[in-house]
Amino acid sequence: MKLRKLSAFIIAGTLLATQISAVSADEVVLDGTTHYEIGEQAKGEYGIMLIDEAPAQAIPTYVTISGKITESTVTEDGIVKSVLVNIGEGEELQLNISYENTAIIDANGTPVGFEALTAGTEVYAAHSMAQTMSIPPQSAAFAIVISGENEALPKYMEIKEITETDGKTAFESTDGNYLIAFDETTEFVPYKTRNIVTSADLKEGSKVFAWYDISTKSIPEQALATKIMILPEEVTPSEEDEEKVIIGAEINGIAIDFEKYGNILPKIENGVCYIPVRAICEATGASVAWDGALGTITIDKDGTKAELKIGSDKAVVSGEEITLAAAPQIIEDRTVVGVSADLEKYGLKFIAE
Repeated sequence: MKLRKLSAFIIAGTLLATQISAVSADEVVLDGTTHYEIGEQAKGEYGIMLIDEAPAQAIPTYVTISGKITESTVTEDGIVKSVLVNIGEGEELQLNISYENTAIIDANGTPVGFEALTAGTEVYAAHSMAQTMSIPPQSAAFAIVISGENEALPKYMEIKEITETDGKTAFESTDGNYLIAFDETTEFVPYKTRNIVTSADLKEGSKVFAWYDISTKSIPEQALATKIMILPEEVTPSEEDEEKVIIGAEINGIAIDFEKYGNILPKIENGVCYIPVRAICEATGASVAWDGALGTITIDKDGTKAELKIGSDKAVVSGEEITLAAAPQIIEDRTVVGVSADLEKYGLKFIAE
């Protein structure tokens, strides 16, 4: 996924409320607020604790917040670029949205369109540790959950390691706050695809949402997951594409609804434009037929037919064979094909940042 560049940033040093971390050789921080000398008894959220040594400090790669959206930034083309979230006590944070890297779901795990990010919406979100020094600070959003009324929300986590203890398999989150077990009763689901995922797809660095009913009041919090959603790996722009990120497109002045087609966006690599076939073609009024057994795509527009095949750079248009810029391929259950990047003559215009 392509993350927006942050012109200036700091690494947030605020400790999470349930974490105990070393501050120096002589003191620790309990619950992120109070300093105690080594050997002192400290009363925390979970009772009396004897501070006999300074534990190793966890290095989280993300922060989670909850709050209400107060404002959405929308481009002239109707694309949500960021949301301003009131996170309490007069503090606000601007979450910058990436159409490739920000996962958005409701409390049940159903993918939600970016148009749902409107003022007044309650959200739970995970964002980068990197923040701008602006007012309000800005950060890249990794995941957003639209809060439902009286619905239990999943927790966003990034996996530090997977362990086997007493016959149970579990993963520890990188922030050190969660130890989540899973077994044959745990449901595994993908994000925005029909691909089958299992516990075997979990690995170090995986980003997930985890649902569970009961947990311990310990550090780390421990639970057996009822459902785990495995999120796609982050897509990073190549050096050639870093300055131009496509976030939308329109054809003959009409915006293409890429979210309707799995939110697979066009991308340009080495002068070749990879376009999602069905989204682009149906926007022009063409019909698209897919034959999974043969791996072929047939496009029909006003009686003109084009036949393409996954893995082949040859296509047949009106009975004549032509060579494509790159062979069709399947990305997240959607077919994309490489064509000439000069598509404005066909009425296709990219919206880039």
